[in-house]
Amino acid sequence: MPCCFIQSKCWSSCRRDYPFLANIPTDSWLPCVRNGGIYALPMPRPVSSGPTFTRLDLLRKKDLDPDPKTWREFFQLCKDATDPDAHQYALGDPTTTWNLLMQMMGAPNWWREENGRFTHYYETEECGQALDAGLQLTKAGVMHPDAFSVVGKFKDWFGNGQIVMHPDGPAAWNDFCTVYGPVAKHLDIGYQMPPDWDASTPAGQWQGRANYATLIIKKAPEARIKQILRAVNALAAPFGTDGYLLRKYGVRGPGHTLEGTDPILTPQGTAEVTLPTGFATDSPFTLYYPPKPEIVPVQYAFQKEAVKKLVPNPAEALYSATDSEMSKLFGLGFESLRKGVMQGRNSRGEWDDAVREWRKEAGDKMRAEYELAWETRY
Repeated sequence: MPCCFIQSKCWSSCRRDYPFLANIPTDSWLPCVRNGGIYALPMPRPVSSGPTFTRLDLLRKKDLDPDPKTWREFFQLCKDATDPDAHQYALGDPTTTWNLLMQMMGAPNWWREENGRFTHYYETEECGQALDAGLQLTKAGVMHPDAFSVVGKFKDWFGNGQIVMHPDGPAAWNDFCTVYGPVAKHLDIGYQMPPDWDASTPAGQWQGRANYATLIIKKAPEARIKQILRAVNALAAPFGTDGYLLRKYGVRGPGHTLEGTDPILTPQGTAEVTLPTGFATDSPFTLYYPPKPEIVPVQYAFQKEAVKKLVPNPAEALYSATDSEMSKLFGLGFESLRKGVMQGRNSRGEWDDAVREWRKEAGDKMRAEYELAWETRY
């Protein structure tokens, strides 16, 4: 972790004054570094990203194999798992479903770098194939009927059994058990790796962003910067410390009780620890879930399997001013168009036209900026 929040401080004094921040993994700090100095704080996340979560309890009821090996097997599983009469469908979120299809094809994780030259995943052949595969899923009736019109309900659908597969982040695993375990009878959550597209096209697991976002500290007098750093250092207290226990479980008694050495949140504690302090910074990700410890070996098995197939985003630690300024604007348009193509409302030709416009207005400039940043750094 380079240190230049305060330019006069050296690395050893930073490590001494802010040891919990120094404990955050290097990968999480990389997007915070500009011109040899740190100008932001990371919210660390595991690079394994998350799996496609599966409702094993529901799949077992139909005697279905939850671990397909190819796209063809996955497509059949989706059809077999769908039961409209029971209001049960294979998938719900069109965006994460498209991401999963891209990973099946071994597509780039946002950008692909080859000999210093960058290609965005919008431009790839795999992107078009994923759109076609998404349309096949929609036509087969395996997507939730409200998938393209409702936002923010996908976790609920998975928790209450309306969908049986849901790609999501690694932190969602514990959340599903906490929120839906008490109400979903026999809830049993497993994981699925992206199946290979076919025998000649192996899948990849998109490496997750090493941090969820960055927190920029506004320019201020040195005393104020130190004060803020002390506060966020406390928020980064690692697993096993008193600071971690207080932040994640509250005060013993009203916030949590102990079962052996494991803290168990009370209803009051569950409500109180939802304060969004984790969106300032956080400790390194930990596999730990006292209410249901048997899920931790399964989570670990996923992590071990995922890291063997990781596809990194080569632009994650680089900066493009054009990407920062224009990606959100274009992203909303592509999101809507992607859903339209997957539904059959829009054509592949419209998608191709949108990609050409994106290249003209922003994409080619992003590419040039990333290639220059890559050359400068590496």
